[in-house]
Amino acid sequence: MAISCVLFILPVVNPLSDQSYVSGDRHLFVEVWEHQDGKVISGKAHKMMIDFPTYRLENSTLKSMIHFEADPLTQAVLGKGSSLSGDLGGGAASGLISVKELPYIIGNYSGLNTSVMQIVGDSVTIDLSGRRMVLEPGESWKREMTEDLQIKDSIMRVTTTLTIWNHGRAVLESPTPGQNRQL
Repeated sequence: MAISCVLFILPVVNPLSDQSYVSGDRHLFVEVWEHQDGKVISGKAHKMMIDFPTYRLENSTLKSMIHFEADPLTQAVLGKGSSLSGDLGGGAASGLISVKELPYIIGNYSGLNTSVMQIVGDSVTIDLSGRRMVLEPGESWKREMTEDLQIKDSIMRVTTTLTIWNHGRAVLESPTPGQNRQL
């Protein structure tokens, strides 16, 4: 299993400055998050660190750390993230995507080809390798699997949790172009 890490260093503006924010309309926010927790079975831990999250959801407000725009063609805002814990390492990484056309292929998570197939009102139809489900606002779906993996000279028991949420509508806040802020 090969995992690479990229560190981005971005300039930060004063997070209290109202001039650095653009408030938008309410957009449907769907989130896909993969969390991996590891425990050493044999050998030693080779902890990996990832960073950093670029958004957070707070009281129905989606706050982006980097400039993000959702135009009138946006059907939903998709948040994609991953995090590590335990002997596997730590940190989180995330990003936002404007979903304009359907179906939208999200990606492959733990062997599941994941796509947004349909949005009707605020209901989202997700396809997971041929299995379809509808998530209403406030609903989520979760899958947990555990496997033993060889990482360098160690055996690690890794529990991977994939969660897909339909958070419903959220107001989008984003810094102005060329500016970034701390979460």
